[in-house]
Amino acid sequence: MKKSCFYILAVTVFFILSGCVPINYDITDRSQPVIVDSDGEYIKVKINERVYVPFGTLNGNVDGRNIGECIAYNKNDSNERYYSIMGTDDFIAEYYVDNIMSQMFFLRAEDTIGKDIEVPAFINDQGYDFRED
Repeated sequence: MKKSCFYILAVTVFFILSGCVPINYDITDRSQPVIVDSDGEYIKVKINERVYVPFGTLNGNVDGRNIGECIAYNKNDSNERYYSIMGTDDFIAEYYVDNIMSQMFFLRAEDTIGKDIEVPAFINDQGYDFRED
C-alpha cells in the first residue's frame, strides 16, 4: 500500500513540476460513433457535418492544454478515437488508445484545403496532396 501511494504521489509531483497536463483519452457522453471512410487512397472522417482528411504527425509533445476531449470514435473499433484541438476547429487528433506504440496523428478539415490557415506548432505537415486533377 505504501509503495502504490508513493508512486501516485511521485507521478503527481512530476506532472505538477513539469507543467504537463495529462490528456483524457476516455470516451465521453458527447463522443459520437463515426464511420471512417476511404476513397481508396486516403481516409475521411465526418464529424458534425465536417469532413476531415489526413494532414500530419506529431511535432514534439502535446498534453491536455493542446488536446481536448474525445469528440468521436470509430464505430467499428472504439479504440480508434478522435479528439478536439484547443483553439481550432480546423484540425482534429486521431489516437489509437489500445496500442502502446501508437502515436497521435492529425487530420485537417477538408473545407480548408487550399486556404491559408494557422497550423498548430505541434503538428508536422506531411504534405498530403488533395488537389483535384
